[in-house]
Amino acid sequence: MSRPPAQGAGPGRDRPLGGDRGLRPWRVSGTTAQRLGVLFVVVLVWDLVLALDGHIPAGWAGGVIAATVVCYPCLAVVCALALGQPPPGWLVRWRPQRVLVVAPALTLVMAVVVGLQVPGYLRSRSGIGADVTAATLCAAQDVLAGRDPYRTPEVACLGRLHASILVATPLARGRFAGRRRYPSDAALRRAAVAAGRHEGRSRAFPVFGYPPMSFVWMLPVARAGPTARVAWTLAGAAVWLVVTGLAAGWLWPAVVMLLLLQFGGGSVLAAAAQGDGEFFAYALATLALVLLDRQRWSAVLLALAAATNPLTWVIVPGYVVLAARLPRPSRRLGWFAAALAAAVVPWLLVYRDAGAAIVALVRQPAYAYGIGLVTELGPAPAPVLRTVLFAVAALGLALVVGVCAWRGRWTAAAPAVAVALLWASWRSDANYLAQLFPLAVAMAVGLHRCSASPPIAGRRAVPSAPAEAVP
Repeated sequence: MSRPPAQGAGPGRDRPLGGDRGLRPWRVSGTTAQRLGVLFVVVLVWDLVLALDGHIPAGWAGGVIAATVVCYPCLAVVCALALGQPPPGWLVRWRPQRVLVVAPALTLVMAVVVGLQVPGYLRSRSGIGADVTAATLCAAQDVLAGRDPYRTPEVACLGRLHASILVATPLARGRFAGRRRYPSDAALRRAAVAAGRHEGRSRAFPVFGYPPMSFVWMLPVARAGPTARVAWTLAGAAVWLVVTGLAAGWLWPAVVMLLLLQFGGGSVLAAAAQGDGEFFAYALATLALVLLDRQRWSAVLLALAAATNPLTWVIVPGYVVLAARLPRPSRRLGWFAAALAAAVVPWLLVYRDAGAAIVALVRQPAYAYGIGLVTELGPAPAPVLRTVLFAVAALGLALVVGVCAWRGRWTAAAPAVAVALLWASWRSDANYLAQLFPLAVAMAVGLHRCSASPPIAGRRAVPSAPAEAVP
């Protein structure tokens, strides 16, 4: 005969199931466990898709690309359903929390696997695997040397760091004006040689244009070698994992397992393993959702994320809608605005080109690439197609936020699921799209922590699940 539930427990509550001495297997039930179970399956499917992409027999590429294009929106919809208040009845009846029985063991296995991989990252990294890593590192060096980082051309930066020009971001102007396909490696090298004759300046490549906090996080290791840089971001990742695990309470094995499964999937931990400064933006954004019940901390963390990388801007509208349904929304948004101004305005006053460079980064005519909708569009006229996709993404974001604002049941899904709109953007890189899953996990933890507070209320009366017991 099974042990009766603890006093006050109910079908919607989160509770550990076990003997008085805790000798039975680790099992969970309740709304948060249901959400985490769904996200576990979603993350496994996403990792499988990424593993198949690029490792398939010749002639099957179109099928895998099509599967990728179709798969991601479907996974995003499932994430949104899991974050509903409450989740759909059919999903609850599926009892997805049952898959979490493997969480403690799989967390230990993943921790060992990651631990074995870390020495390799520390030893073998040349340091620069993406242009954003080089850009933020050069900007930090410029600041320490008293130079304006917003005047450093990308070609000059890569040359300074002895990095390959192939990681640069070519633009459809200058030497590449009128070119409809992404330039070849040989064309990139020729353009870099030509730019080298003019101190690295070329209209075919951008100058630094990331928000100021992007280089602030890298100042401590700006003049260090690749090993120190990777150690720095991995140390930050360890802190991020510990804070998230502690915030999740007794659910930490499932939460840490889900985050570790993304170590090689282009997500937060993957950026940390590459010494990529983007890690700090991703980690701050997830912590802002994890600590949703801490009004001040949540708002400040999201502001710092927005001041670090433009990719985090897409979740801000959803966060605003969510904040409007939490206690004291004006105070929360006031903290966000104050922290954002404090992080950005001083640098804008020091570096007068910063504002124009940040705007140029968003508007520059970069070539399409990624695993989203653009993979099926081919070499269409760039300006027209870019405008159409921007309009589609903007309308999609407005639709997601509007529906969430109108239907209180889906409000909590808005911050995480908004990232899915990058699937229809001009540059739908797998690293960008993968941020949906840690953000969804973070939102599930944030809802778990908020469960002891007044429920998120909509304009209409929305049935909610029974209150969840917060440890």
